[in-house]
Amino acid sequence: MLFVFMYHRILPRPFPGAISAETFERQLDYLQQHYKMLTPEEVVDYVRSGKDPAHGKPCAALTFDDGWLDNLLYATPILKARGLRATVAVSTEYLYDGECRNAETDDVLYQTMAQAQTAAKNHDLRAYANCAELAAMVNSGVWKLEAHGSCHQLGDAGASRLAFPQNGLSMAEFETRLEQGIAENCRQIETRFNVRPTMFFWPWGHYSETAVQIAKKTGMLQFTVAKGGIRPGDRRPVLPRIGVSPKWKKFRKNCFVFRHGLLAFLHDLFHTEKVFFEPPFSTQK
Repeated sequence: MLFVFMYHRILPRPFPGAISAETFERQLDYLQQHYKMLTPEEVVDYVRSGKDPAHGKPCAALTFDDGWLDNLLYATPILKARGLRATVAVSTEYLYDGECRNAETDDVLYQTMAQAQTAAKNHDLRAYANCAELAAMVNSGVWKLEAHGSCHQLGDAGASRLAFPQNGLSMAEFETRLEQGIAENCRQIETRFNVRPTMFFWPWGHYSETAVQIAKKTGMLQFTVAKGGIRPGDRRPVLPRIGVSPKWKKFRKNCFVFRHGLLAFLHDLFHTEKVFFEPPFSTQK
């Protein structure tokens, strides 16, 4: 069984929405001790070929969403020192030009995700790694860039704009924009970084059957944020990930629960994340 762990940010000290560098090191100690760590390429092969490189031992993979600057500044040296590789999913609207930084001020680094997204709407993208910095991440040998869509915004129904028609769009308009947006996201990654995306990560994990069918045309593996494990050769159209908590007990609890089938089943009965939307589209459970 493979467990894909989802991170966003690594910062020197605890901060909402981030994992401290010290906690990150402790979590990696645990993962490297109890799981076979897979590279991004091995994750794709695990799903597509059905081959289990661990021969029954649980596997783990590391994914990071959004391409935050702190991924370069703090996560990269930690991962490189351990010989680990990870995926970073980037959105087209967060791609911008700039010079490579080796530091940044606290007012930029220590923004909440909501604050950073508001700043991004006002064309201040400093909290995110620019293209030179993303290229440095790729060149470090640690990171594989993957697709995160054309935008990372919520629509007027409170769900990702990539999940279903919102903001007055018809279904036809939504389908056209989504297909073009995913294609452009992949094209930008391939053109700028010479990396062909093989995985697509839905923002906030939100998706619908229509959205999945459009993304399926690309041949990429699709991932949400609903928790669970992945079996070799898993044929589900959208695969689960386990969001990582900064709280050690919750991190250990998630590792324990999802490695045991019955406990994972019981979790799904009572804690299913709202990520899949069906017509008539609504964010209500």
